[in-house]
Amino acid sequence: MCHSVNLGYLDPATVDLNAFAADPGTMVVPRAGEILFRLKR
Repeated sequence: MCHSVNLGYLDPATVDLNAFAADPGTMVVPRAGEILFRLKR
């Protein structure tokens, strides 16, 4: 599914959130999945 929308796949164990947060072009949202789940309901 991820590949079909050109997102690829990242293993959650290998994701370095600090590196993403240091990039000014990247927005990091803590607990984004929880927020999206609540919006969908």
